[in-house]
Amino acid sequence: MMAILRYFAGDSRPARRISVWNGFRGHLEIASDGVKAELESQNAALRGEIRKKDIEIATAEEIKRQDDQVRADLEGEMAQINRRIVVAEEKIRRQDESHEEEILKQEAMIKALLEEKRLHSNQLENKVEYTMDDRACKTLVGEIFHLLTTWCFSNFKTGTGGRTEIQSEIGGMLACGILAPLVVGLHQQESQMLENINLQILTSVPKYDEHRWRLITLACYTQEENRHVETWHAFIENKFAGMAEQGKAENRARVLRKILEKTVSLQKQLHAQQEKYIVQWISAGSPFSTEYMQIQGVEAPESRPRIVQYCLEPLIVKAVCREEYRDTVVIVPAIVICIS
Repeated sequence: MMAILRYFAGDSRPARRISVWNGFRGHLEIASDGVKAELESQNAALRGEIRKKDIEIATAEEIKRQDDQVRADLEGEMAQINRRIVVAEEKIRRQDESHEEEILKQEAMIKALLEEKRLHSNQLENKVEYTMDDRACKTLVGEIFHLLTTWCFSNFKTGTGGRTEIQSEIGGMLACGILAPLVVGLHQQESQMLENINLQILTSVPKYDEHRWRLITLACYTQEENRHVETWHAFIENKFAGMAEQGKAENRARVLRKILEKTVSLQKQLHAQQEKYIVQWISAGSPFSTEYMQIQGVEAPESRPRIVQYCLEPLIVKAVCREEYRDTVVIVPAIVICIS
């Protein structure tokens, strides 16, 4: 430092000044290298610290990201569990509400299965075979149509036009279901077969119309049932006696009397078809079953009657059978008649 001051103070010795300057420059270079080394050391240390901080920050961010993912996954699982809980609670609530209904359904199913088992048992015991098919049903309906039209033609002297009109009327009655079976107690196979030929299955007896003539015939298969023939005659006589004032009432009564006179021949015709067309009586639980009659305090017949009735108006036979047969169901090949 003193050399520098002397230089600026006017020391004019050049050699001396150069020597001093070189020494000063060397000193500065040495000092500069030390400072530079120190700075580089500090810089390296700072960069190391920065890298540490960067690593710590990255690690913290990764941990946070993982924590967020874990939290999101847990929240999703919790939401799913909550939904399952809600669904389970709703299912339990619905089960509680429908528990009674389900019990009733199960009881009905068991009852139906027991009934089916009983029917099969009776079928095996009585050797009843249900073999009606589409062709048999059509044949049966055709036979009914033939019998009715034949009776009409034999009892009414009509020309071709009149016969066509009668055939058309009877055919219309067949088509609209008047001669279709009532479903009460009808075997399932027969119901399905009759439905297959587009016959309307009636679930109630049609309202009686006294202004339209009716054709009725009866066939009995047992001696016990044959005793009811006189009841049939008396019923027809009394039924149409009160209609004498109405037009052609006498003709209707005459036709029906002549039809009843054909009972014996018709019985023979139907007896030949019995295995093909007759259906089994409904048993336990039906109004005509022996069990039902015993419960009602009615003396049950030794053998259940098998009555075949072809008619255009089921209600007209309500007073046909004896008193103990009132309110019973009669099953026939083409018609199920409720006697009430």
